[in-house]
Amino acid sequence: MTKLKLVDAMSKGNRDPEVWRAAERLADLQMTIMSIRRAKTSLINRAMDTLPNNAATGGVSELGEEGTFVADSGPNPGGERSTDGDGPSERASLEFSEGKAIANNLKQLATLDTYERRTLSRRRKAAFALLLAFEGTVGKGG
Repeated sequence: MTKLKLVDAMSKGNRDPEVWRAAERLADLQMTIMSIRRAKTSLINRAMDTLPNNAATGGVSELGEEGTFVADSGPNPGGERSTDGDGPSERASLEFSEGKAIANNLKQLATLDTYERRTLSRRRKAAFALLLAFEGTVGKGG
């Protein structure tokens, strides 16, 4: 969704300059949050891509657009015992590797998480400002 469409939807078609500015601020913050979430998702996916034989885990292979998990079908989706050497020790080793891959990117993830929380707080305040702007236009007779 483009910023202009988002601002128009948030302002509910109201062309009052105060409402428009508040809606524009809210739209900017919403787009920033979406960018942060995409960056976090990309960072995790890149970390998981560095793992050897990641497609054969039968578990979560990547994160989707907004941070939702996308499970891969893998060679063993039902969880039955495999006879191809995919035993408990190999699974534990892979889980350790996954943890290590995420841990290597923990500093960047923590930074993005802090940025996201601050932006969410600003968005909450901007939404309240938009509500107040709407209330200010009610008495104008427009």
